[in-house]
Amino acid sequence: YLTRVAGILSIHERPQKSLRCIEHLLKNESKNLKIDVFISDSSHDNSAETILKIKFPDIYYEKVNNNYYWNQAMINSWKKSVKANPEFFLLLNDDTYLKNNVIKKMINEYNNIKEPSIIVGATSFNGEVTYGGRIEKLKDLPAIPNNSTQEVRYINGNCVLINKVIFNRVGYLNSKFSHSLGDIDYGLRARKIGIKSYLSSKTVGECKKNKNVWYNKKNIIERYKLLSSPKGVPLKEYFFFNYSHFGILKAIKFILATIFALFFPKLYKLSK
Repeated sequence: YLTRVAGILSIHERPQKSLRCIEHLLKNESKNLKIDVFISDSSHDNSAETILKIKFPDIYYEKVNNNYYWNQAMINSWKKSVKANPEFFLLLNDDTYLKNNVIKKMINEYNNIKEPSIIVGATSFNGEVTYGGRIEKLKDLPAIPNNSTQEVRYINGNCVLINKVIFNRVGYLNSKFSHSLGDIDYGLRARKIGIKSYLSSKTVGECKKNKNVWYNKKNIIERYKLLSSPKGVPLKEYFFFNYSHFGILKAIKFILATIFALFFPKLYKLSK
């Protein structure tokens, strides 16, 4: 029995990292596991295209507008992958380097749960768990794998396995988000219709933590530029996310806290 998995990626101007990511991804192929790779590249130049097409001539590669950020580019890759009719979709960040045989293990974990569920791969770097899922609160540290699958409420999109049964019910990432939040929103949307998310029993690979926090900038102009960029905290998108999942009061509270952080970052950090 051959299981087909669509690897869904968004890449942007780091071709060597993307290359390493895909190499690790395809090492997971086996006699019973076929991985098709779908890439949307929003880079300004063609360096990634040149490298990847020479190394991996069979991947699906599409150059997209350079104002496509993670969420939008991932939607594009996902839509292209549906034509391959895979049994599973694997959302994967291009700075995540999978261990050998982990996709097969994640599929086994999916099958062992006995009901359609999302499997989230925990990643680590230098011994610290960096991404995966959070059990209770969004601001909590990522859950630590404990050798068995454990239910999580909030998911990161660095490595997420989604069966086609779940996709048929939940659909794609929400196009209202440009860069972040789409992954967390997806897990919460699935949860609302009774589909749970589970963290992998062990770490699946390496991914370095992103420590670029917008309110750490000393200059208020720099803070505002980073805050309002798609990679920062675009207020319209964050208001929609909080309103959709936590209600109007939480949405207003978040906006007020963000404005406070913009003007008084030191006090904001002390209050956290």
